[in-house]
Amino acid sequence: MQKILLFSLKNCIPVSEKINLKSSLQTDIQMVRKKLWEKIGPPTKPKQEVFYDPGELKQLCEEAGAPSIFQFLYESISQPHHSIEREKENEKRTVALIYTLYYCQSQKCSWLQRKMQSI
Repeated sequence: MQKILLFSLKNCIPVSEKINLKSSLQTDIQMVRKKLWEKIGPPTKPKQEVFYDPGELKQLCEEAGAPSIFQFLYESISQPHHSIEREKENEKRTVALIYTLYYCQSQKCSWLQRKMQSI
């Protein structure tokens, strides 16, 4: 049986692996969303101050049962040649990505959207 390949910039990934990755990523996102809901409240009205520390959010992902999602997203936006400063910025970008994934299913204006509007 011949494998069909999907092409990416870095390498070829078999379709079956791509499907498993998608399923795993969706599950991880749902687990992190549930944990964020428990910790800070709904996206539209957080019950406590939102935290932006990459280490704290990485720990929350691990507690949610999705230990690899932070690293997966971080590695998706990072390159091996990036400086230490750029790596730290990419960690902050990863935090922003996770929060974006958290509020994107809400149909109401979220705290993050309001905060971004004021910048």
